[in-house]
Amino acid sequence: MIHGYRFTEHERELAKMAKRMGFSQISVSHEVSPLIKMVSRGDTTTVDAYLTPILRRYVDRVVSELKGTRVMFMQSNGGLTDSSLFQGKDSILSGPAGGIVGAARTCEAEGIHDLIGFDMGGTSTDVCHLSNGEFER
Repeated sequence: MIHGYRFTEHERELAKMAKRMGFSQISVSHEVSPLIKMVSRGDTTTVDAYLTPILRRYVDRVVSELKGTRVMFMQSNGGLTDSSLFQGKDSILSGPAGGIVGAARTCEAEGIHDLIGFDMGGTSTDVCHLSNGEFER
């Protein structure tokens, strides 16, 4: 839907049809990523539709093993969310975000307020800069 971010009726109707057909995971762009740009919105919605069912099974297993414990997951934006709200689209960069937040909090605990973080993995490298205790964007 080219203008699905603003005119949601068609996506809502398609979601209802998919639900009636038996689909258990339904990702619609106006809910997942209500952006004007159609390609970005479509990419994010596709990733969400693919990853959310896989993540949901994993998250549900973790939560069932930790009965009575509040379980939260790191999101791509560096924030935490309750396990019931964790979605595929929010998981893509959760590892690098966690590395940045972890480095910043470790330095903070040691009284260090300026940091250049370098996180090198097998497929990517992430660099962050903390200046006077604040993340730079």
